[in-house]
Amino acid sequence: AVVSTQSTGDSLRSKNEALERALGEVQALKSEIRHSNQPSGYLVESIKKRDEQIGKLRKEIEGLREGCEELKAERKKLQIEKEDLVSDLEKALKNSDRLKDLRQRVEKKIHMTDRIQPRPVVFTKEKLVS
Repeated sequence: AVVSTQSTGDSLRSKNEALERALGEVQALKSEIRHSNQPSGYLVESIKKRDEQIGKLRKEIEGLREGCEELKAERKKLQIEKEDLVSDLEKALKNSDRLKDLRQRVEKKIHMTDRIQPRPVVFTKEKLVS
């Protein structure tokens, strides 16, 4: 009976050791599975972050496009105003030239009338002086 108890004890120990080894292997396999899932988890997380960045950049691009359209509209408005101002300036210059020409004509007429007018005649009792 002692031999059978000893062999039963040895058998239990060997089974216990085999069980512990199996449990160790199971733990190692679980750890490997966790580690193998981590890269895919990392990839999923990095993809989410990139999607967020892409979304932010798209919003920023849309804002820049709207700003660009506003600037184009303002530029067009300013271009029209510039053209109007240039037209007004040209008209003012033409008017200035016309006024200058009229002024010269008037001055010329005044000088001509001075020459054309006869000299005044002074009457005295003695004789006529011209």
